[in-house]
Amino acid sequence: MPTTGSGDPAQSEEMLGHEPSTTEVEEWAGRERARRQAWLNGPNDAEKAMWVEREHERRSMHLDSPLRRTGANPSRVVQRYMREFQLATEGAVSLLLNMSVSDAFDKLVQAGRDWEDEFATMPPRRRRVAMEPERSERDKSASSARVPTPAEPPSA
Repeated sequence: MPTTGSGDPAQSEEMLGHEPSTTEVEEWAGRERARRQAWLNGPNDAEKAMWVEREHERRSMHLDSPLRRTGANPSRVVQRYMREFQLATEGAVSLLLNMSVSDAFDKLVQAGRDWEDEFATMPPRRRRVAMEPERSERDKSASSARVPTPAEPPSA
């Protein structure tokens, strides 16, 4: 394998850079100890307050309902929901008008199949396996195990 260097230790030391001095190492170790101790101590009150505020904003984004907003006017909320209902109705009518009858039928059939697959199918019936013979079988075997009544004596 070809080497790019001459193999001289002094030259390879120059390529790697100089080693840090003892004071640089001790400064770094002091900074690292302080950083680790701060991590162990946990957040201060200001950091906790900032986290609470960010977390509250993040969670309220998921619950962004007009009813949850402070100062929400109920009449405006009703007006907004009525508008959304109107848009949903217009969208449904638009879909029905722009879709052919066969496409609508196919989609309805598929929706019905999906419904059956998800909700309406009954679990497969399982056959009960008896641990002992059924009563009717017991009666048959019991009757066959009976001692037969003596035959009538032959009349002479």
